[in-house]
Amino acid sequence: MELPLALSDEILKILAQNYNKTYSLEDLTSIIMLTDNTCSEVECQAKVLDVLIQLDDDELIVLNPETDESSITKKGVIKQTMKI
Repeated sequence: MELPLALSDEILKILAQNYNKTYSLEDLTSIIMLTDNTCSEVECQAKVLDVLIQLDDDELIVLNPETDESSITKKGVIKQTMKI
């Protein structure tokens, strides 16, 4: 599955800014909706969740399936840092 590049980069950027913090799906969706209000909350949440699952599969983040909370991994921080 190919990630929506801008959305995956935005999520990694958010998580990297506070790498010791976990973000819920709702928190990330709210932050993303501030910059992209072209979709409804349900659509945006679905897109964010799809990206989170893929980032977790790529080991760039850790997604807790029980709480829907995400945090960035060292690999994710390195990838985000390389983009700057």
